[in-house]
Amino acid sequence: MRLERGMIVREAKGIATDILASVFWAIAISIFAMPNQIAPGGISGITVIINYLTGYPVGSMSFLLNIPLLVLAWRSLGRRFVYQTARVLLIYGIVVDVFFSNPPIYTGDPLLAALFGGVFNGISGGLLFMQGSSGGGTDILNKLIRKRFPHFSTGQLTVVINGVILVSASLVYGNIEVALYGLIMSFTSGKIMDAMLNGADSGKSLMIMTKQPEAISRVIIEQMHRSATVLHGTGAYQGSDVAVLLCVVRNTEFFRLKRLIRETDDLAFVIVTEANMVIGKGFRPMEAPDT
Repeated sequence: MRLERGMIVREAKGIATDILASVFWAIAISIFAMPNQIAPGGISGITVIINYLTGYPVGSMSFLLNIPLLVLAWRSLGRRFVYQTARVLLIYGIVVDVFFSNPPIYTGDPLLAALFGGVFNGISGGLLFMQGSSGGGTDILNKLIRKRFPHFSTGQLTVVINGVILVSASLVYGNIEVALYGLIMSFTSGKIMDAMLNGADSGKSLMIMTKQPEAISRVIIEQMHRSATVLHGTGAYQGSDVAVLLCVVRNTEFFRLKRLIRETDDLAFVIVTEANMVIGKGFRPMEAPDT
């Protein structure tokens, strides 16, 4: 009984998220993209072009264009993924074709339209990816192609697919700026999605080579309320022993730690890299569902 109740609650939350994501998606396309003749990448870009040429509703076209991809993905990507994606497409089709059939539109600065369209589109994509589904289109195509040709990266495939769509849009509209604004919208959308998916769990990873490991460790523990791992190495030039502290902090904590390291050992050698996602105590709990 408890298991069934949990499944019902999870399904209800999924549908609620799909509705919210579809509203943001519809805002991006109906209010910002279409009125300004901006065709973003992916299936959304294709539906905007088709709507411009034929007047067919973008929601219905989005669902129809994804049907062949969903059929191909049924065996390769799993029934759950296909079900969730089909559910998203159905809800989005209803939202954009029915509730956004005559929305208030923005026809001011195309650059602002591209930026805000990208923001709302990115929020939509982030919400969908966080629950393990997608809006179909290039997401499915990327997965299918990489399953057969794993040497292609997702980034390469996305650039190629979106590049073809953006070039097609510029030819249809007869204006190269259409492709440029579409590129801006796609870029903004990707940045917003990255911030939603990884922003809260990202940080800085530091490798601190110092002759005062105890002092810096104490500063990290007592003042930063973080911890560090002490690695023992040997300097290649002098052959002397050197301690390397490995420490991860949030982006907001980095500059404070940098100052404390300088005050403790101004001869320390520090390598700083981006940690796109950190899982464990003090960051994202290990039991949290993957995004």
